[in-house]
Amino acid sequence: MNTLAHRVIEVIDALKISKSEAARRLNVTPAYISKLDKKPDTVPSDRTISDICRLFNVSELWLREGQGEMFLPIDENQQLEEVLVKMKMEKDNPFADMVAATLKAYYKLSEDNKKAVNEWVAGTISELTKKDTPDG
Repeated sequence: MNTLAHRVIEVIDALKISKSEAARRLNVTPAYISKLDKKPDTVPSDRTISDICRLFNVSELWLREGQGEMFLPIDENQQLEEVLVKMKMEKDNPFADMVAATLKAYYKLSEDNKKAVNEWVAGTISELTKKDTPDG
């Protein structure tokens, strides 16, 4: 039976976060998350449902009723924010460290230097994109 509690656990599994991390983010106890997992007839409060939807971009209709898609569509800014949050949470990730250092350095540049970097990056991306096409 696919209950509301079961769908909460599905969200946590889909996000690939631990139940204790989900509890921390939702400001509930790990024991409460375990209860949802072990007792599928448990019904989360409206506040918890609202928090799950807001924090994890989950469709409330899907969470409450099992209808539609689990996650709401997100725009490019939200995608970028999600990636940056994931990178910030990862430990010992040299790529994340490099991206963070690059962003910090970029925002210390003068406006003229930022413009030069932007033009260089746009040109590089354009060249790389051409190489990926059949006629490039």
